Amino acid sequence: MTCVYATNLDGLKLIKRGKVRDLYEIENNILIVATDRISAFDRVLKTCIPQKGEILTEISLFWFKNTEDIIENHLITGNFDEFPENLKKYEILKKRAILVKKAEVIPYEFIVRGYLAGSLYKKYMKGETDLPSGLSEFDRLPELLFTPTTKAEEGHDEPVTFDELKNAIGERLALYLRDVSFKLYRRGVEIAEKKGITILDTKFEFGRIDDKIILIDEVLTPDSSRYRIAENGKVIKLDKQILRDYLKEREKKEGSMPLEIPESVVNDIKRAYIKIRNLLLN
Repeated sequence: MTCVYATNLDGLKLIKRGKVRDLYEIENNILIVATDRISAFDRVLKTCIPQKGEILTEISLFWFKNTEDIIENHLITGNFDEFPENLKKYEILKKRAILVKKAEVIPYEFIVRGYLAGSLYKKYMKGETDLPSGLSEFDRLPELLFTPTTKAEEGHDEPVTFDELKNAIGERLALYLRDVSFKLYRRGVEIAEKKGITILDTKFEFGRIDDKIILIDEVLTPDSSRYRIAENGKVIKLDKQILRDYLKEREKKEGSMPLEIPESVVNDIKRAYIKIRNLLLN
């Protein structure tokens, strides 16, 4: 099966080609096209994952619908049949594109952690957190943690303290976005747990339309969240950590990370993404 690595929609204005999404201006709105590109450690790989864009779009649409009572989101429609007539000729948009409201992006990623994993675990092992001693990797945290970062156009996103966030965007907005992020994560956990899924952590992004704050970008996808299930007595990863682990292992052995991955890893990632989609949506 072929990949959609990039889109080139003649007649439409390309605003930005992000790490995995292509954005086009559609009058006063934006068309977001999820490609099959995949990124890790701030690099876009040359290898892509067939169907990935379609899967991420389906999952985001599911979560937009299931969280819209918490906060309004930017979605206008993800239904190709409801797109403007001038977009109907682009068959590539089916299942992988959404039409959204144009918003001013709040340039931070709002990360919520419910379990000891990822970079938090590394800091914990170095004694760089205030968490109680005696915790093991993947243990549920005593309470949710809010760990925002900058949203860098290039290079690494950098952690910011809550005080730094308040100084940057104002205390009232910072408190509101922290509380909304907690509510969104809890809703995700509530729904996922009923399906036998654990969401270790995730990140949200927000934008502003006039004075209204809305949820934007993707929501609770395996690109932006750590998903785990228990299967046959084992904990199974169903997210981008599969790729990160492979790249780290290659770096350890060879001194650098590759920009291409073998078919076996592509298939592992694809199967994981399909499985989490099927568990969530069925």
